[in-house]
Amino acid sequence: QMLNTPVSAAALYVALLILGNIILQVRVIRQRTAKSISVGHGNDRDLEQAMRVHGNYAENVPFGLAALILLALGGDSVWPVHLVGVLLAAGRIAHAVGLGGSIGTSAGRVAGMVLTFASLAIAALVLLSKAIAG
Repeated sequence: QMLNTPVSAAALYVALLILGNIILQVRVIRQRTAKSISVGHGNDRDLEQAMRVHGNYAENVPFGLAALILLALGGDSVWPVHLVGVLLAAGRIAHAVGLGGSIGTSAGRVAGMVLTFASLAIAALVLLSKAIAG
């Protein structure tokens, strides 16, 4: 029942994406603490990898958060919020797992970017159609 409104649906995905950011930040902090590296990556591959996993997340998620909020404020239907939210959350998880496991190309990394791009493209198209329709 509570996820039947655009605002409550957006709140769910925003909260999950914020928690994902915290988890990835904690991974970087743990690496920094274990390696005694306070700035940069100190040529440590594990720290550099953790930083890129978090960095890629931080580069992509804000656009999705903005889209989710605007879709929720548009308010006429809950389905675009769920569609964008599920695709974005799944994409970011898949990408973090894929890049976290290997710095090379991986299925998780590719799937993560495809899902992320799909969520952002769908959001952009829905928002453009709302903007044009007035």
